Amino acid sequence: MPEDISSSLPFRETYDDGLKTLIRNRRAELDRARAERMSPERIAADRETFRREYLDLLGWPLNEYDEYRKTSMNVRKIPHGENDFAVIWQMQFEILPDLWFYGLFFEHKNKTEDLSFVICQHGGLGTPEVVSGVLGETYNYNNLLERAATYGKGANTFAPGLYLWNDAYGPEKDRNRIDNDLRQLGGSIAALEVFAIRRTLDYFVGEGIAKEGHIGMIGLSYGGSYTLLTAAAEPRICAAYSSCQYSDRYVHNWPDWTWKGSAMFLDAEMAALVAPRALYLEEGDNDDLFDDRDFLRECERAVPFFEAAGVPGNLKFRAFEGTHELCKDNDGYDFVFRYL
Repeated sequence: MPEDISSSLPFRETYDDGLKTLIRNRRAELDRARAERMSPERIAADRETFRREYLDLLGWPLNEYDEYRKTSMNVRKIPHGENDFAVIWQMQFEILPDLWFYGLFFEHKNKTEDLSFVICQHGGLGTPEVVSGVLGETYNYNNLLERAATYGKGANTFAPGLYLWNDAYGPEKDRNRIDNDLRQLGGSIAALEVFAIRRTLDYFVGEGIAKEGHIGMIGLSYGGSYTLLTAAAEPRICAAYSSCQYSDRYVHNWPDWTWKGSAMFLDAEMAALVAPRALYLEEGDNDDLFDDRDFLRECERAVPFFEAAGVPGNLKFRAFEGTHELCKDNDGYDFVFRYL
């Protein structure tokens, strides 16, 4: 007589419990190892070695950026109209052979002064057109790019287009499949797109549009995560503003933000690579995707890294009254432009 399947249920439950215990214990072990090896003092003393380890963590082609930047890059610049503050260009960059990365460049109409350059990064389901407002409504971005472009005497702004668009903007995509394919090749979607942003920055620096010491980056949601990822990799970014994504990666370990061994580089360690440059972090206290308590706890972990770098004031964070959105007040912009 066939046995009841439930008779083996205790074995599966024991295995399930054991896996969860194993992960809990291994995390505790790696937490201790990370705290010892990646102390604020050690990172402050040899930040570039840790940055190289971080680039290797994300993988190809980001960890080979120094070699690729020596090669020429084809660029297409197509007029796309203008608005009150800028002439708009559709830009394409052949960042790797036959791979054309795109974005919108807003060339400020103020030609009388040297202006800052700000990368304005959209998030999940978004596009450069959405974050910049050329389609009209900017939704939870709350006019992210326009606020950067018109702050003070103005700024030149660039909105990179990541592999995150809503299917309504087409073509239909499978980000996780592309990420898996790139992992088989020694890379990741994050490595590729951070690499792409860095290569576009090479162009703008080379054209004299982005001037070193005056380059910032602002992003919301996935764009906030890319802001942290890119600022950790790219020393030319001197001030970064990451909104509604910085968090506890043990709680929010999404597949495309998790790499082999990434427990050694959680968000606070990435923030440590931004130091001694400026970093502004925020989270809505009613965000339905991320708990502001996770956010604040991870922010506190970043504090000693900026203290060890001798610039405690270069890190600022807060949970604001709001949802999954860029905060509507200008506290983050005031902070970032102070360093630009």
